[in-house]
Amino acid sequence: MKHFRSSVAGLLACLAGLAAAHEGAHERLDHATHSIETQPESQQLYLRRGRLYVEMERFDAARADFDTAARLGPADLVAFDYGVLCYQMADMECALQAFNRYIKVYPGDAAAYEYRSRVYQHIEQNSLALADLRRYFARSGNPAPGLYVSASLLAQEVGQDREGLSILDEGLARLGM
Repeated sequence: MKHFRSSVAGLLACLAGLAAAHEGAHERLDHATHSIETQPESQQLYLRRGRLYVEMERFDAARADFDTAARLGPADLVAFDYGVLCYQMADMECALQAFNRYIKVYPGDAAAYEYRSRVYQHIEQNSLALADLRRYFARSGNPAPGLYVSASLLAQEVGQDREGLSILDEGLARLGM
């Protein structure tokens, strides 16, 4: 019985934590909505709220905010967020088009190459995914260590075993153990 009570208490604590996290998202959403009401012409505010909607998996609302943001300022700036939205919705064609558009205008943004690499992996274009991870590494000030492992595995999948080992060596040299 003692173990049962502690298990129930643990479960309730977890549920309370989830509720608090969910509440936090709603509070941030309320704050973003209030900010938009006071500054309805701010592209950045619509982008911020759209990102929150993506995080909450409210994709139609995110798309509406991104559409508004694209009307209020440079549409190319919104392309990255559209790409993330499409990727989360598993619309890889839409995601690829959006990331291509964004990269054409902002070729120095490492995150865009990481996301486009994910899209290429999803559609089984592993050589292109590997090339984008290479671009990501070249542009990222602080690359995620796990992406070196992913790139190494991609190299092996496309028959470049030595390249895969070289990628791991580069990661170790750059990031250390």
